[in-house]
Amino acid sequence: MFMPTRRPPLCIPNMSVNHPPPRHGCIYRSSREGPFLRESDGRVFNAQNDVYYLPADDVEFDRLALQHRIHYHILGSLYPGGDLVDRILAPEWGVEKAVLDVGCGACHWAVEMALKFPHVHVIGVDLAPRTNIPEQPPNLRLEFDDANLGFPHYHGCFDVIHCRSIVTVGIHDRDQFFQEMERCLRPGGIIIVIDGEMPTLNHNRQRIPPAPMDGNYPQTRGWMARIMFEASQDFAARGASPIFYDIAGVLFQSLVATGAFFNPVIQLMYLPLGPWPVGNTEAETRWIQQLGEMMRQNGLEFTRSLRPTLKHRGFSDEDVDKMLFGAEREMLDLSVWMYTRWVYIYAVKPR
Repeated sequence: MFMPTRRPPLCIPNMSVNHPPPRHGCIYRSSREGPFLRESDGRVFNAQNDVYYLPADDVEFDRLALQHRIHYHILGSLYPGGDLVDRILAPEWGVEKAVLDVGCGACHWAVEMALKFPHVHVIGVDLAPRTNIPEQPPNLRLEFDDANLGFPHYHGCFDVIHCRSIVTVGIHDRDQFFQEMERCLRPGGIIIVIDGEMPTLNHNRQRIPPAPMDGNYPQTRGWMARIMFEASQDFAARGASPIFYDIAGVLFQSLVATGAFFNPVIQLMYLPLGPWPVGNTEAETRWIQQLGEMMRQNGLEFTRSLRPTLKHRGFSDEDVDKMLFGAEREMLDLSVWMYTRWVYIYAVKPR
């Protein structure tokens, strides 16, 4: 049985669905003992490290639920790779299968994977995972931990490792992180990485220059670009690794640098911040405008979550309000047609 303990086990012990792990099991590293959460500007944040500085409260969990729907809308699935993941996780007599969701956050992906694959042990790890999950699947376990500290207790334990929206905003050393993920993956296992660049792009997919702080909307445009620029500077100063260009190339090189992933498969996507694009058919237009509306709602809430970050950069409440207002109007009025660039990448570890 998968019992909670202060020191993680060397690997996932044998379990059966008849003897599930305890609900809300909690493991954390002794080097980071203490409170898990803290408050700032009316929002709740993790208290385990200063690298990842996005909220960990119900408002953020709702945004992450929307982001989860966005990626499902794009992929038509819980993951890229489709049948490949299904084959890797297919039941095998006498073989325990396991999935690691790094930076599980609100746990929507982890929950759905546990439901889709009831014979698979799903482990969700986060600095501050959501723990009040209704009807938590018995094969899902959550852990408080910092991915920057490594997972030596999980080397060779997982068939699938999933990393979404963590590498660019929560990881100090990308190459070291992917080397550790490779060690945690079993031969024949797959790593899935989904992440986005910080800059916003115009309708020609060129970088939008940040608005000057002495301007005002609507005379001055580029306020979303200004917020993303300032946030990325703050993330970098905290020790994260935001990506400003060529996200596909950067992550590809980091995976290849492990020496284990030789042919990562990449899907690069330009996601509109608003329902402004038009497709080649009526069905395409409906699909992309539905995506754009979800991205707009996600963008609106994401910029609001950055208020503490912008204040940490030294901006006054007045300047923060000006930036947030300008970015909000750009998205709501569609006065600036914007994209953000995301990458979906997966790679298989050779047997």
